[in-house]
Amino acid sequence: MSPGAPCWHPVRVMRGYRRLIPSARLLAMALVVVGVGAVGFWAGRATLATPEIDTPTSAPPVYSVTQGTLSRQLSFVASAGWERNLAGRGGTQGVVTQILVRGDNPVAEGARLFDVNERPVFVAQGRIPLYADLDAGSNGQVVAQLQAFLNRQGFYGLTPSGSFDSATRAAVLAWQRDVGVTADGRVQQGDLIFVPGPLPARVVVDPEVRVGTEVSTNGVTVQYLSSAPQFDVKLAEAQRDLVPLDAKVRVKADGHVWRGKVASAEQIGDGQLVLHLSGRGGAPICAPNCDAVDTTGISQFPVQLVVVPHTRGPIVPAAALRTDSSGGTFVVTEVGNQVPVAVQATDGGWSVVTGLDVGARVLLFGGDA
Repeated sequence: MSPGAPCWHPVRVMRGYRRLIPSARLLAMALVVVGVGAVGFWAGRATLATPEIDTPTSAPPVYSVTQGTLSRQLSFVASAGWERNLAGRGGTQGVVTQILVRGDNPVAEGARLFDVNERPVFVAQGRIPLYADLDAGSNGQVVAQLQAFLNRQGFYGLTPSGSFDSATRAAVLAWQRDVGVTADGRVQQGDLIFVPGPLPARVVVDPEVRVGTEVSTNGVTVQYLSSAPQFDVKLAEAQRDLVPLDAKVRVKADGHVWRGKVASAEQIGDGQLVLHLSGRGGAPICAPNCDAVDTTGISQFPVQLVVVPHTRGPIVPAAALRTDSSGGTFVVTEVGNQVPVAVQATDGGWSVVTGLDVGARVLLFGGDA
């Protein structure tokens, strides 16, 4: 230090600063206690008793600890939709005479989907599309797939061989009689639509197809839906830092409140962030009421993302909290004692803590600790 340079004593400067805190600032601090939950555009709240802050001119400000509640939620819109996958085509050339499925409810294997020229088309589980008629002499994996289907329907009873033999023909005849199809022991290409995903599943017919629609030789396109709809929330670049990536969520639907969390996040163009939502334990957030989500397009639902969970306890201003050399948090009481505390929630310059009794009197800005 240069000779003659002024010497500043940090403690004295701080003490002097405390004496100079204007009463307007203390008034503003009291107002924050009343309105701590009204922050920005989101819905939040803080419930506090009226605090006591003593400010004698010769001492640092003292705050009397009160019981309070902190919470904050941000309101957004969640988009929900079912993933669609191509199942295949069914039916032969003709006219659609009946449609029995619209995707509202899952259908089991063997269910009747629609009719073309009054001939039913059924759904079965399998990876290989039915690319040709199957009858005596047919061979291959698609035959084994047919035999497995007949097994599950209770008509075959043998290990699939991949060869359309007499036992297979007998099983086909039994199945045809059971479902009301002309029993000729031959499976036409349009009779079965094999779905690669698990069944039961929601299945939908091409929305352009209606009763009376003429069908070409290509048949009717059928899609199967994912087992549950996906719920997403899109955040603009300016919003993405407002939401914890593990936030709890509440989705409101007609007659339902679905609770879950942010399961993952995906960055897309223009700095936007898409939050993917899930229910407890990774289950669909809408379970067991996913029928409330329309299967024909994208649905929108109001959603609340919990930024600060509802937390109640002794509440103090952030100005009362200090950190020691080991990273621990403490407050300083009116008589100068350090009291370790654990912060449970923070919002708007206030914190709910444990380790401190309601009514305790603590110094703001740390006192002489």
